[in-house]
Amino acid sequence: MATARETVERHGKAVVEGNIDVLMGDITPEAMPTLQPLAEKLGPIQPTAFEIVSESEEGGQKVFRVKYIGETGSVTVESTWSLIGEEWKVVKAVVV
Repeated sequence: MATARETVERHGKAVVEGNIDVLMGDITPEAMPTLQPLAEKLGPIQPTAFEIVSESEEGGQKVFRVKYIGETGSVTVESTWSLIGEEWKVVKAVVV
């Protein structure tokens, strides 16, 4: 089983590569409404790299801030991850 950080690193790589299958596999239904605002912020910068800026824990959930970097700027996303079964999944994500 992958750690939360390993999962976030794989997820960040999928964002940069545009791998929709991996992205959607990491998202829970309750996090789906947050996707459109994120896509609107990430799309224009066309991320080519990412950096995990911070990691914390809140009530058994992991909270990561990830900075996505593109040629025209950057966007930082705060995502909350929960262990569901044996996989870490996004339950909330916002641009900060």
